[in-house]
Amino acid sequence: MLRSWIESLLGSTWEKLGLPPVLIEVHPPERPEFGDFSTNLPLIGAKAANLPPRQLAERLVAAIPDDAFSRVEIAGPGFINLFLQPTVTHTALQEILQAKDRFGFSTIGAGKTLQVEFVSSNPTGPLTVGHGRQAVLGDVLASLYEALGYSVSREYYFNDEGRQIDLLAESLWVRHRELYGETHDIPEDGYRGEYLKDAAAQLEAQLKDTSNTPEFISFTNEAKDFYRREAVQRMTTIIKEDLVKLGVEFDEWFS
Repeated sequence: MLRSWIESLLGSTWEKLGLPPVLIEVHPPERPEFGDFSTNLPLIGAKAANLPPRQLAERLVAAIPDDAFSRVEIAGPGFINLFLQPTVTHTALQEILQAKDRFGFSTIGAGKTLQVEFVSSNPTGPLTVGHGRQAVLGDVLASLYEALGYSVSREYYFNDEGRQIDLLAESLWVRHRELYGETHDIPEDGYRGEYLKDAAAQLEAQLKDTSNTPEFISFTNEAKDFYRREAVQRMTTIIKEDLVKLGVEFDEWFS
């Protein structure tokens, strides 16, 4: 807040002196005796201004409005140390207190729509710790854009087609048939997690309450379609539940 205000003030001073544009930055110094903020503008702007750094610093100090600073000092060959007036700090604190939890918000994105896609793990199993990290980072990024005034849509894209889903379906079928005392090999590159045993048990409980449900004693194309639907639905539910626990909500689920 104060930093950007001082940079703007120095920028106006630079323009009033009729000097070519340069990047203007100020930073809090490492030691308090060097002021509230410090800038090396005379050093980095000397070439553009065609002046020695010290001479440029003197011109800048003479032109800087003195109502904002109690002291403005030249240090070394081309540094300027800035000491703020107490009233400037007090005014900034009052603005912060008045803004409360809206402090730092902006309207630069007003009227603009932004889509943030994150996590987007395919529904082949529960989220990992890495996915949880992505969820938090993505949600924070979306919130930052909202704080800048953007209308933000959070999107989760997942692929519920292809070979990996076929492997998931067959792996679930294997776990389901185990409940009938059968033993089948999980396909190579299939899914062996304990979560599929839980999913198979839940599926079996559901099927017992449903009449006219086919019993797939072999993994036919019809069985593949059935277990694909069941696996994707159950894994997606697990993923959504985990995200709710993290406090992350999506506006759009797209496949």
